[in-house]
Amino acid sequence: MRNKLSKLRERANVDAKYVYENIKVTNDIYSKWENNKRKVPLKYIIDICNLFEIKLDYLLNLSDKIEISKIKYSSDKKKIGDKLKEIRTDLSMSLRQESKLTDISFNALSRYERGIRLISTDALTKLSIKTGYDVNWVLSEEKSKKETTKSNII
Repeated sequence: MRNKLSKLRERANVDAKYVYENIKVTNDIYSKWENNKRKVPLKYIIDICNLFEIKLDYLLNLSDKIEISKIKYSSDKKKIGDKLKEIRTDLSMSLRQESKLTDISFNALSRYERGIRLISTDALTKLSIKTGYDVNWVLSEEKSKKETTKSNII
């Protein structure tokens, strides 16, 4: 993540202080993210993407390209949970089947779908890779139907 965060800052010609103040974290926490000493929680990845107006794919390591985006991302657990359930329904899968496919625990998937917990960064990435659904749609404010990033489920 270090290279990606610093690359974003350099590209926007801003310093670390600009980023950590805008996403409301301490210098210490942000420094740990930039130096790969701590994983960036999804809530802050969302905030960073909104700040720099880029697609999530880049910070989730689903793409090496920085793509500009006007999508407004949300960390609303309920809305995200509804979209996660919609994905599972579209795939005609039970939670157990999805758990087996994605290697995400049944209990975690259930909590994510019910909006009890915000999906983790790793779980969202796995879900996208294994199902082909676009992370940008899952975390967007858009209600329109999602587009898949792949044609087939792995």
